[in-house]
Order: sequence, then structure tokens, then C-alpha cells
Amino acid sequence: MAMEKDNFILQLGLQWANFKYELNKISVSINMKMYVLNLIMVCGLFHLSMAQSATAKVGYVDSDYILGQIPEYKSAQSELDKLSLQWQKDIEDRFAEVEKLYRIFRAEAVLLTDDMKQKRELELQDKEQEVRELQKKTIWCRWRNIQKTTGARKAHSG
Repeated sequence: MAMEKDNFILQLGLQWANFKYELNKISVSINMKMYVLNLIMVCGLFHLSMAQSATAKVGYVDSDYILGQIPEYKSAQSELDKLSLQWQKDIEDRFAEVEKLYRIFRAEAVLLTDDMKQKRELELQDKEQEVRELQKKTIWCRWRNIQKTTGARKAHSG
């Protein structure tokens, strides 16, 4: 009976080992199938992305060349350039005038009373502020013209 018991335990151990072996084979088989499935999916996605990029077409448009061929654009651009130079000269002249007034004020400051000094100083500051506001406005106008020009370029090239 002890021998039968030992044989039974041995057979049970062998069956258990065989079961574990079969289970391991199934697990390896499932893992291999999952690996192959994942590999197929990655290859398929790669193929799709390559197919899409192959169908995407990229072009280049030289909008400066195209707009340069339009006579109206050339004349409008030259007008804008002239206007810009005129504004710049006007602002420089006004700043020079304010600077001149400051120099005159400094020269006459010793002859003026405190109230007169204060009044003249406020007038000079107001004039300088006016010139700075004009400068901001012209910069804003220039920026808007640039935006309009680049917007026209985008519209022509699109």
C-alpha cells in the first residue's frame, strides 16, 4: 500500500508537470500570437501613414514674383513706400523741433520765474507727447499696411 501511494503521488506529480508544460506551451503560443498580431498592426499603421504621406502634395508659390508682375501692386507698393518715408521725415522734423524748443528753454531757464518754467516745461512735455502719439499712430498704420500686404500675398498664393 505504501508503494501504491508512492506510485500515485509520482503519477500525480508527473501529471502536474505535464499540465504545467502544456499550460506553458499554450501561454507561449498566445504570447507569440499577440506578438505577431501587434507586429502586423504596426506594419499596417506604418503602411497607411506612408500611403497618406505619398499622396500629400506640397507646392511652393513665389508670391513676391507673382505680385511683382502685377503693375497695380508695384504702384501701390511704391505709394506706400513714399508715404512711409514722408511720415518718417515728418516725425523726425517734429522731434527736432521739440529738441530745439528744449534747448531754447534751457538757455532761457535762468531768466524765467518758477511759474513760467513750469508752464513752459508742461508745454514742451505736451508737444513731445503729441509727437510720440503721432509716431505710434504711424507705426500702427505701417503695421496695418504690412498686414494687408501679407494678407494679399496669402490670398494670391492660396
